[in-house]
Amino acid sequence: KISAAMDEIGDVDGGQFGTSGNDTIMGSARGDAIDGLAGNDVINGLGGNDRLFGGPGTDTLNGGDGMDILEGGAGADSLDGGAGEDTASYAGSNAAVTIDLNNPTTASGGHATGDTLNRIEHLVGSNFDDSLTGGTGNNTLRGGGGNDDIFGGNGVDTLLGESGDDKLFGNNSGDFLFGGDGNDTLDGGSGVDYLQGEAGDDIFIGSLGNDSFFGGDGSDTVDYSAGDNKLEIDLASGEAERGSSRDDLSSIENVIAGGGNDIIIGNDADNRLQGGIGNDDLTGAAGNDTLVYVSTDDITHFATDTARGDTGTSDRIFGFDSGSDTLEFDGAAFDVSETIDFFTITDAYDGNISDDIEAEIPTGGFFIYSTADNTLYYDNANNDNNGYYIVATVETGDAIAADDLTAAA
Repeated sequence: KISAAMDEIGDVDGGQFGTSGNDTIMGSARGDAIDGLAGNDVINGLGGNDRLFGGPGTDTLNGGDGMDILEGGAGADSLDGGAGEDTASYAGSNAAVTIDLNNPTTASGGHATGDTLNRIEHLVGSNFDDSLTGGTGNNTLRGGGGNDDIFGGNGVDTLLGESGDDKLFGNNSGDFLFGGDGNDTLDGGSGVDYLQGEAGDDIFIGSLGNDSFFGGDGSDTVDYSAGDNKLEIDLASGEAERGSSRDDLSSIENVIAGGGNDIIIGNDADNRLQGGIGNDDLTGAAGNDTLVYVSTDDITHFATDTARGDTGTSDRIFGFDSGSDTLEFDGAAFDVSETIDFFTITDAYDGNISDDIEAEIPTGGFFIYSTADNTLYYDNANNDNNGYYIVATVETGDAIAADDLTAAA
């Protein structure tokens, strides 16, 4: 996990303040903090890492040498960072801002309205729903509060959504994307990218390049639906292969597949595994998993019988197509052979089978499908109501039949 905190601008002298009139204020060779207050001010930072605040009015801020932070405030301001890597901040804006470093004269919204940006490398948004776009250099774009749209440029960019439900898009280089708080969407674009969701239920878009996805807190999803290469994903090991690309996955719970014939294996978390339009192989592993079918000829594996019948928990299956989709069980874990004993009942199962079925009960494990609650049960205790398990509930699709089950050695 990478820390995305911005380094503090150090070596700043005591603050200078203008008046309510039109001021011209000169900084020093050291780092200065200057606030022009009201009026149409001209503020020159000169050397050092400066913090320049224009205040209300039509201000001209010149950073000079060093790594400067320029905040024009209200009014149509001119912000010139000068030499060094400089930041235009709209943290105090009274409304959302739209800024594109490729078109520095088109800033709009809130305190950005009418601003002209020159030699600015980095941006800080407002507490509202901003749109920030990088340029040709290596930019750091921070969304601040609000639900922001942040677009990297052609350089190696660092995009930080911070608070809110943000959408972050890298570009052609190896970018660093940090969602921050909220339910964010992160798309690195082409290149070798690092994407970190942090807090919230985040969505990562699987694009070109060898990417690293770190979900963080919440239930996080990697979406490969735009591609048609075969996926081989193991959430437990954190490996994802797709064509010639290989991604690293950490703290990822959910996968959406694309158009290939995919193999997807879950982990110990509660996974949601969605096959694409190809013939997919889904393995839920441990946890209470949701297995979503969108195509025929899919197969789902159950590795262990961990969902006890009296807990009310189970895996969930969507779009099940009886006769095409297959549920595969570990033969040793479920005590079943190649020929699986299977029964269908019309009542909810409570661990006790009616007399006419009881005569057929085998000595090993067997499966029961209840059409009353569309639930598949497993029983290995010879009609002992403490020994049955809920395997899966069919949320949408066909009822499960005997031929839909198979056992693996």
